[in-house]
Amino acid sequence: MAATEDDHISLMVVSVFFENMGLLYKRRLAPLDLLDDLLSGPIITSWKKVESIWIGLRIEYGQPQWVEWFELLNNAIIERLARLEENNQYASLRSQ
Repeated sequence: MAATEDDHISLMVVSVFFENMGLLYKRRLAPLDLLDDLLSGPIITSWKKVESIWIGLRIEYGQPQWVEWFELLNNAIIERLARLEENNQYASLRSQ
């Protein structure tokens, strides 16, 4: 099934939002623990759904930087959650 215009708009709206959050993280204007508390579920879920689309678009248009901060933020959140899980800190943080 081909993507509709609404699908393209949704992809852009979601991606631009998380791209902006990733840029705030990269520039150290938003700490990772705050972004984790606010958005870790939506970040991880969304990136899983759009990663292959953006990889294809990066290749097709020769734009490897597209949504790079969204990807950076996703990877940082995943690494943070793995570290917390490894140290058994995740459950105690979520209960605060």
